[in-house]
Amino acid sequence: MGQDRHRGDRSNRRDDGELEQALTAAEDARDEAARLAQELDQAVKLLAERDRALELFQADAQRREAMARALISGRENMRLVAHADDTILAEELQVTVEELNVALEELQHTNEALERANQELGRANQELEQRVAERTAGLRRSEERFRHALEIETVGVIFFTMDGSITEANEAFLGMCGFSREDIAATSLRRDTLIPPEWMADSKRANAELREVGRTTPHEKECLRKDGSRWWGLFAARRIADNENVEFVLDISDRKAGEHRQKLLLNELNHRVKNTLATVQAIASQTLHSSQSPEHFAETFQTRLQNLAQAHDLLTRTQWKAVPLNELVSMTLGPHGNRRVRIAGPPILIEPGVATSLHLAFHELATNAAKYGALSVSSGCVSVNWVVVDKPMPTLHIEWQESDGPPVSPPTRRGFGSRLIERGLPLEFGGEVALEFDRAGVRCRIDIPLSANVRPQLDSRPLQEA
Repeated sequence: MGQDRHRGDRSNRRDDGELEQALTAAEDARDEAARLAQELDQAVKLLAERDRALELFQADAQRREAMARALISGRENMRLVAHADDTILAEELQVTVEELNVALEELQHTNEALERANQELGRANQELEQRVAERTAGLRRSEERFRHALEIETVGVIFFTMDGSITEANEAFLGMCGFSREDIAATSLRRDTLIPPEWMADSKRANAELREVGRTTPHEKECLRKDGSRWWGLFAARRIADNENVEFVLDISDRKAGEHRQKLLLNELNHRVKNTLATVQAIASQTLHSSQSPEHFAETFQTRLQNLAQAHDLLTRTQWKAVPLNELVSMTLGPHGNRRVRIAGPPILIEPGVATSLHLAFHELATNAAKYGALSVSSGCVSVNWVVVDKPMPTLHIEWQESDGPPVSPPTRRGFGSRLIERGLPLEFGGEVALEFDRAGVRCRIDIPLSANVRPQLDSRPLQEA
């Protein structure tokens, strides 16, 4: 039982670890997308600044080009009037030429600066484009990893708003709850439609935790499928936007069913241990009353305990489920040899409680036959046959018959075996028992009404005589 609890704890920790890894992967993808969006904004701003600088350079170049054309035109005009030999005009012309040369030099410097600026902007643009391409590829890889994470078959993923409307879910979750993508598209799938009434309070507590701290502690609860059946899930949610949340789900129905079976087995084991102790107590008490000496008591009591242990071994091999009647009889009479024992009857299944009582009864009959009856001589034999008969109700009729043994006489007093057979068996299954000490051999008839504890074994061939 301790190992099962440890395995359950390890399974819970493994489930929580898988959920935490999935949540961490979702946060990494979201952070990567946010960083790429910031860098794209910076790139747009740089490109806008470059465009504004280009426009300013182009406007200045156009202005200087117009000035140069005007100056050149003025110089041509001054050449036409140079013959006037006007000293003042010549000096003004000289000044104008010098200004023109300065303007041309400034225009050349401006063009060179503009070319260098264009080169710098080109390199910056290439670097920006490369970074954008790298970030885009990184985002694409992150999205691909996240998409593969959503396609995992063992972890369900749902996206929902704060009012409980499910906006998206992966195939794993849809398989768990039995709904379809059409149900999501029709906005008919809400988280509260998946919760049974008795689990609604737990769901509200988880929603309150999500609103307050942005995440929920992993918790277990039952859910409803579309067809109304139930399943167990392990849930953990996290807020990823103002009105958007993601929740990861593990189907733990098998684990819960195992825990339920384990609880039932423990209760059954406790019940059977108490019954076994009561049986041992009864065997000890009856053996003590019928024993003539301490040595006889020790021998008889030990033999009966070994017989009880054999019955438990058979039930343990069948995991305390119903056992075939022929196996039960064969286990009891097998040590006396197949040639001296005949067994025949249709396939019948006996539940553990009735099987233990029948095994003890057959053991008492076999022990008596080995000491005083047919199995005490080499020529004797025992037949055990059974059929299903219709009395007022279907009944299993078992008959024990000894033959070819020494003459039998009724005992002067009833021992433990007789009391177990005549009184214990009817109390166990509500049937009838008749034990006859016929001179030709002991005969015992046992009638057991068919029920869930004693029933025909379906899809089996009838047992042939052994």
